Amino acid sequence: MDSRREEYSRNDEITGNLENGLLCETCAQSLELDDARAGGVRTISPKNGKAVFSFPTRDYVNCVENGTQSEPRLVTLPLLPELSDECRFCCKVKAEFDKAYGPFDSWQSPMQQASFQVQYKWARKEDFFDHDGDTYDSLNKLELTLHHPSHKDKIVQFYVAASSLDPCREWLGITKIPLEEKSEFTERKAIVVQDWVNKCALNSECSRISEFFHSFFVPSRLLDIGSRDSNDNFIKLIDTETSDLLYDAPFLRYICLSYCWGKDGKLLRTTTENMKQYKERISIDSSMPLVFRDAISVTRKLGIRYLWIDALCIIQDGDHGQDWAEQSTMMGDVFAHAWMTIAAAVPSSCHESLFHPRYNNSIEVGFKSSINPKISGDLTIILTPCGSSLLNNDMQNSRWNSRGWVWQEQRLSQRLLVFGKYMLRLRCHSRDFTEDDEHHMYWLPTESAFFTNDLKHWSVIALEYSKRQLTNPGDRLAAISGFVKLLTKRNKHTGKQVKYLAGIWLSPDIPLGRQLLTIESAPSLSYYELLEKHANPQRYLAPSWSWVSFNASNYLRPRISDKISFKLADYNIEPLSRTSDATVAIKPGSSISLSGRLRNHPWTSVERDYAPKLELSEINGHKRCSITYFNRVADDQNERAPGARLSTASSNSFYYMKIIKIPSVRRKVLSCFQSKEMARKALYTVESGAS
Repeated sequence: MDSRREEYSRNDEITGNLENGLLCETCAQSLELDDARAGGVRTISPKNGKAVFSFPTRDYVNCVENGTQSEPRLVTLPLLPELSDECRFCCKVKAEFDKAYGPFDSWQSPMQQASFQVQYKWARKEDFFDHDGDTYDSLNKLELTLHHPSHKDKIVQFYVAASSLDPCREWLGITKIPLEEKSEFTERKAIVVQDWVNKCALNSECSRISEFFHSFFVPSRLLDIGSRDSNDNFIKLIDTETSDLLYDAPFLRYICLSYCWGKDGKLLRTTTENMKQYKERISIDSSMPLVFRDAISVTRKLGIRYLWIDALCIIQDGDHGQDWAEQSTMMGDVFAHAWMTIAAAVPSSCHESLFHPRYNNSIEVGFKSSINPKISGDLTIILTPCGSSLLNNDMQNSRWNSRGWVWQEQRLSQRLLVFGKYMLRLRCHSRDFTEDDEHHMYWLPTESAFFTNDLKHWSVIALEYSKRQLTNPGDRLAAISGFVKLLTKRNKHTGKQVKYLAGIWLSPDIPLGRQLLTIESAPSLSYYELLEKHANPQRYLAPSWSWVSFNASNYLRPRISDKISFKLADYNIEPLSRTSDATVAIKPGSSISLSGRLRNHPWTSVERDYAPKLELSEINGHKRCSITYFNRVADDQNERAPGARLSTASSNSFYYMKIIKIPSVRRKVLSCFQSKEMARKALYTVESGAS
């Protein structure tokens, strides 16, 4: 149906909907909106001088409630034969009835009748960007009320949308735009995204973050993809240190690609062997992963010449991964200084497209104003209930959103252009811009930590990040190092002195004791496996006293008293190699020493599933002690003495420390021990105040 034609009869509207196979005649009539019956009047908008629909009084609830409600429609349980299987709205009503009342026995009562009716709902809104106090009346939702004689009514709401060129959009104050069935990045979408970027640039919060990143940084390598109008079927790799790009560093614009490599390992990548060839030409053909080709197309349409893709801009072999080790230390800067990051949220591998077919879950209803006959067009009813956020649905079940490296890419990118399953969205540091033209404030604890330099949300960050997956578990420190470095820089920029020790912060914002208390949701490793993990360099992730050492899908950090009677005496953190740094990878045996009071352990090993074990060892002439725990059932029975509180093992060449919370005692003793060897000078104990 042509949304821009000015006049057509109501019979034509209904017939058109039937021909499209979307609505039955009964639904087309019940969904028809009469703006005169709603109680509105024609007024002039003070912003642009155009005629708009509005309610004559601020107290317009009665007009809305009484003016646009349809007559109740009766349906017979349990099959609802009155509803057509060929009508999309009838099918939706059936589904909502079944969801609301299907689980009850009364649903199967033969010949019992239920009913439903629909009603359009308005909302009084303020312009999202112009906070000048002016409000306007907006047609916002369609409300479906389900009635069952034996149960409470069920209300389901659906958003109402209209295309940007439809006359009824401005007349009725509709804010949402219907989603296109095709997800390809068209020139029109490029214009929309550029408008989002302009609004982002005008935001004070985004400007403040942008100024912080306005420094001399350019990635070591970039892909030159040509100009906006380029039709070249090739790109080339540029070594920025030997090019003129360094002179333009403060003004250089480039885009990053965030994506999933995939499990098959077959990926176009830069190696020492082909790098010289790639500096001359990289063909855009079937040998190039599809998501790379799509990213090149999007970048060109946005008028940006340079693109960064890790597989092509980092040498993937040679010299034991030295280039990767060097580049990984700069990964945070690469994404933080990018003009934008393209996020491939749907593809599970680089061989899938950035663009995916969309399911059309909406219906169109013809509209002609009874107040202003010149206004006519189409209303789009989005049949996804308002409580089901398409924004959240885009992230759920997304493999990309589950990856560890992606976590910091999401948070450090100044602008994240997400190609999701349902819609296109741009997330900046203050809000979400979405393809349906809804704008959402975006403020999470992890972003708050970055904005305010406040580390009190670090426990939330640890919880979020620990749920992410990594192809190489040894990257657990590296994949968050970029975020850590910029957070450190930001704190020092404001005069705060902080220190980062393999996942643990030395900062007045977050007590050390709270960070050392770690609980896995379901510990599954035996005592021997825990020891082997820290003794084996191939399995080593981080020191045992850091939450990073737990390669678990879920990680919890409970709240405890901040009055911990111990202090940090010393620490020894060394980077794994000369080309790395301590935020990326550290040597096994990195340690911290704590000083505090000692007391007897109040809990015997036979009372709990896990028993503590004290271990003493000597590393490079320094004596170390630690507490481990072992499972009384899973571990070798010969290795424990029933009822023994502590045992020592001085033959180990490494040490392991596990802090234990004992919920049964009034005092929250995290770990306490008494050792003859260390009676005079306590190197480690943790104790909190009374609960």
